[in-house]
Amino acid sequence: MNSIEASFDKRLSLKKKEIDLVIVGAGPAGLSLALHLIQISPNWSSRILIIEKRVHPRKKLCGGALSIPALEILDDLGIQPNQDTFPVNEIQIRYGKHGYALKGKPVLKIVNRATFDHFLLDTLRTKGVQILEDTSFISADRSLNGYCIETTRGKISCRTLVGADGSTSIVRKTLGLKDQNTVCRLLEVLTPVRPQDEYLFNEKIVNLEFKSMSQGLQGYYWDFPSIVNGTRMVNRGTFDSRANPNGSRADLKQILKETLLERGIQLDKCDLQGHPLNCWNKNNVIAKPNALLIGDAAGGDALFGEGISFALGYGRSAAKIIETAFNTDNFDFKNYQNVLLENKLFRHLNFRSSISKFAYTITSPFILNICWFIVSTIVKIFPIDNPFYLSLDKKRVDECS
Repeated sequence: MNSIEASFDKRLSLKKKEIDLVIVGAGPAGLSLALHLIQISPNWSSRILIIEKRVHPRKKLCGGALSIPALEILDDLGIQPNQDTFPVNEIQIRYGKHGYALKGKPVLKIVNRATFDHFLLDTLRTKGVQILEDTSFISADRSLNGYCIETTRGKISCRTLVGADGSTSIVRKTLGLKDQNTVCRLLEVLTPVRPQDEYLFNEKIVNLEFKSMSQGLQGYYWDFPSIVNGTRMVNRGTFDSRANPNGSRADLKQILKETLLERGIQLDKCDLQGHPLNCWNKNNVIAKPNALLIGDAAGGDALFGEGISFALGYGRSAAKIIETAFNTDNFDFKNYQNVLLENKLFRHLNFRSSISKFAYTITSPFILNICWFIVSTIVKIFPIDNPFYLSLDKKRVDECS
């Protein structure tokens, strides 16, 4: 147990501590922020405290897709996970008889979130960052120079508070940062690999099936080949964007049940899990003086529900604005959103948010067929090897595969 952990031991008489930066949440966004700050200046390792309510490695519901932007960010940090990862060379996207494929080597990687997050956490531990697990954030009060934070292990003062505590962020609620965000729904199961699933691993394929859009689903069903604790599994689930809140609310569980049954899988024999996803809205306020939100707490992807790439990107952009704040002694963070949107990753997130509001308003099977025919035809005529419309250093990404 290090000195910080000892000072916060529940058995001890607690004293108020002070630190420059407190990050609430040890997921990809919060861990990315710490890694990027240390990359800017190694002395940040002693100026950061990360608070996490659970203990790593902890079970985390997630498809685990690392797209090209995520791989580039990790490469820029000089780290790459090598446990429980699986490279995917093709994404097959279908609506009924219409569809197309996006290819790359890899086009993305699938990671086990528990393993991936633990890898990032251990990387920070080796750099001397202070991490308090099994510690819940309770509240935060403004102080003269920042915030006084109350946790289940006592109080601590910080100059800057970062909420990286997910879609249901307690930090966001404590700061009074109301939002107008769409809240997506996801359901997920892990199933053993059967003979009919072998092609996912042999051909390194991911399936996205949008046919249930005609049933009101604002999203898709997925099949992801995954490695969980060294064992091959298939991650399956449904994503409902709810980008069109006026549309009928699809029966997500029934759609998943029927889709799994088509594959010979009974849902009632699976460990079903679900969670919400707080989505990006450019009109939301995601910062206050001395405090800001990152990751799903600030907003994620309403089109595909992609989370990890944007989480890592939040960390990279937030690190720049926090470093500037400490250098200039200006912590108003008024230009936080502008800093985000200077990055092509967040311009793309904004684009996805806009597209989702249009794409998921269509429910007519006739119109859906026409739209999917047009899109699949265009993609086949003009092949896209980079589905995320970002610059791609092919040589560097190939070296990561």
